[in-house]
Amino acid sequence: MNMIIDCHYLCWGASFALPDMSAEDQEVGVIYGFLRQILSLSKKFKTKDFYFCWDSKKSHRKLIFPDYKKKRAAKKKEMKPEDLSRILATHEQIGKLRNEILPTMGFNNSFFRNGYEADDLICHLVRKLKGPNTIISSDEDLYQLLDHADMYSTQKGKVFKVKDLAKKYNGCTPKEWVDVKALGGCGSDEVPGIKGVGAIKAVKYLHGEMKPGVIKERIESEEGRSIYKRNLELVKLPLHEGVFDVADNIQEDTITSHAMLTLFEKYRFASFLRGDAFSSWVTNFTD
Repeated sequence: MNMIIDCHYLCWGASFALPDMSAEDQEVGVIYGFLRQILSLSKKFKTKDFYFCWDSKKSHRKLIFPDYKKKRAAKKKEMKPEDLSRILATHEQIGKLRNEILPTMGFNNSFFRNGYEADDLICHLVRKLKGPNTIISSDEDLYQLLDHADMYSTQKGKVFKVKDLAKKYNGCTPKEWVDVKALGGCGSDEVPGIKGVGAIKAVKYLHGEMKPGVIKERIESEEGRSIYKRNLELVKLPLHEGVFDVADNIQEDTITSHAMLTLFEKYRFASFLRGDAFSSWVTNFTD
């Protein structure tokens, strides 16, 4: 089983769950929470095959649509100092995980591309990896990849499959999901859709089940077609098809018990070292 990790999804989950852990005056809650989830996933899915995908702060999508995720930046200006401090600490730990901790442990399949999102990199991987594949994320944009991989939410503890997409959205397929998002927009990414068109109505339109009326007229209007065309470029994965493929850089991991021991001691992760915990790391990630 290949585990393809939406790393920011796990990191921000850890940020809210463990905000006050520190070692040598450094915040380490995100690092600890992230690694704890990796061990838990390895046990649950009985695998050591992990692929880590990271978001870039810079976004090529903003060149297509300047308001893409614009409100997120604005909200930071209104935050309380303690909330802003937590965000900055989270970003710092994300950098350490990507640049120091995972490479030190011997996880060699950690992917980052300036200007692109984890979703783009996940798309490259699931189309090339010989399955079964499971994406660790709750990002609905990734539903378009369900033909290549299942999805698993650590918060819900549930696997989401093609059949679940069809059940939730009236027979929608992963291929159709791209058009659903292009028509209805994406609230989490601040991509506006055609007015009055949500996922359910978009599916009805695509299946030829929408009755004549205002909503259908909006979809088929010149403005509606323009919105759809713009959004399609934003939501379809991967962005800039054919420009690069991170799957070309897949390597064998070189994880060792010594590397893990050294790192856990450095960051004072005592719970990873006591009792059977360390043997679990060794058993699950080394040959």
